[in-house]
Amino acid sequence: MSIKETVDEASVSELLDELKNNFLEELPSRINLIEDNILSLKNGTSYDELFRLVHSLKGSAGSYNFHDVTKITHHLEDVMLYFARKKILSVESSIDVLLEYIDILQKIITSLLNNETISLNVEFLLSELYIHVFSETFEVLVVEPSRSYSQLIENNLRGLPIQITFTTDGLLALEKLLLKKYSLLITSMETPPLNADALIAALRCTHSVNRDIDALLITSYELSNIQNKSMFLSILEKNIVKDNNLKKVVDKFLT
Repeated sequence: MSIKETVDEASVSELLDELKNNFLEELPSRINLIEDNILSLKNGTSYDELFRLVHSLKGSAGSYNFHDVTKITHHLEDVMLYFARKKILSVESSIDVLLEYIDILQKIITSLLNNETISLNVEFLLSELYIHVFSETFEVLVVEPSRSYSQLIENNLRGLPIQITFTTDGLLALEKLLLKKYSLLITSMETPPLNADALIAALRCTHSVNRDIDALLITSYELSNIQNKSMFLSILEKNIVKDNNLKKVVDKFLT
């Protein structure tokens, strides 16, 4: 490696460190601005700016590897979307919940600014809040062997009051369905070693709590090639996920 390359790498590293430090110094004021926007919801102020601020902070925090900040803002986005969908975003109890996320953010920021090595149990704090908000959360089991397609499904369903469990094959899905109650099953057709046809047929023959579960099949198969189509609540084209329309179908089911 040449001296010039070494100097260039050092310069880039110094620049990144400077940007990261600048971001950290600006964090308190950014959080205060978000808090002000949350409080202004009481006066009927539009929440578009609030969403923008939270989304921007989430993206910036991810860029600089402040993962706890990213987790908190991600959850905050989900809760805001849920409150907005329920038309209760400006209700005082909803605002109180949003401010609890701000409290967690401020604790994290204090820890970061003071270079404290003891970190908060962010996952625990977020899960406690999540349970409080989504007390009527629906448990959804998604059977999808493709990791990228699973990610698309997860992104599609963001903001809904649901808890998603993913599994990659039909046999594992059947085992889960025999052991735990779920509100909805979403499955692709090809889920070896037990495809969706066989999975739904086997499930309907059991005496489990999920015997009559509503099931959505996502497939590119022709209807004539699906043996147990009458056992599915709905059969959806695979493109429904890529077109971001799965959320509408699941939301209709929830209501």
